[in-house]
Amino acid sequence: MKENCVKIQTEYKKIVDNYLELKALLKSGGERKVLIRDCKKLRNGIEKSMQAVEEFLPGYFPPELKAAVEEVFHGEAMDKIRMPKPEELTDEYFERMYPENERQEDVARGLKSETHGWWKNKTSNFEPAEETKGQAYKRSMIGEAVRLGGKSLLTETIQKPKFRDDFPQYGTTKGIDVTKDPLLAIVKEVFGERAKRFNHRWDELTEKLLPAVKNKIAEKLKNKGLAVPEFGVILTPAVVSNLQMTYLRPENSRTDTAEWTSTILLKQDGSETDSCLWVGLSDHGGAAAVDGTPCGSKGIRLGFRLSVVFGKVK
Repeated sequence: MKENCVKIQTEYKKIVDNYLELKALLKSGGERKVLIRDCKKLRNGIEKSMQAVEEFLPGYFPPELKAAVEEVFHGEAMDKIRMPKPEELTDEYFERMYPENERQEDVARGLKSETHGWWKNKTSNFEPAEETKGQAYKRSMIGEAVRLGGKSLLTETIQKPKFRDDFPQYGTTKGIDVTKDPLLAIVKEVFGERAKRFNHRWDELTEKLLPAVKNKIAEKLKNKGLAVPEFGVILTPAVVSNLQMTYLRPENSRTDTAEWTSTILLKQDGSETDSCLWVGLSDHGGAAAVDGTPCGSKGIRLGFRLSVVFGKVK
């Protein structure tokens, strides 16, 4: 850790020095051709140092790995989102990210985010003591952060559609264009030609679809002559989904469909239940919507979003 800090400081000094030199060069004038050449050299030096700094930080994604993942998703851009560490998921964090009522500043930028007091509802599903649903949700999200906390995930950016009786397609709000979902070909390859993103069990997604997508990413890396690092393909964690809708994709908080997450509902003793969390349903609070349902069940409003995480996962 100390060695990495020294390397980061060294590269940061290079960035500052190159920036100051570039600033002075732009003020000095001089022959245009020489000026362009020298500016380009300094800019490249800054970019190289910035990339070197990233390599020493947790969750770094070499550009070639990110490009390979996006190719498997047929060009769909992927958001890079850092999973908070367990100690960062404080009461203050949950109050900020899962507000009880909508905030005007959120509404102004198109974000739907409120719990409607849902978290305060009592549940007696867990022995020995009765507790609120919010307590169970938070415990489950913190438990998942023990495995993934601090890691950066590449998460699908695709538009979550509004509900339609004939099962909508991902990619547009209306959900009627079958050409807008880059992952649909793999979904059909795994589940059959009539398959869409909706009405799948959590366990069939994790047991069949995720390994298929992972194999395609590994194959893509090999074909490019790249080493295949340790990595995983997962349903997007509840915490990451909330972060993505809140800060990057607020439009997904305003559609009346939900998404499975990788987050398993935990008992008070930390052991797993047979239920998993889903998120995102606008009628239940959008970005702050969370609830649990049995992993073996299906839902006509229940879709999914994938994330890729590189490195060893606990």
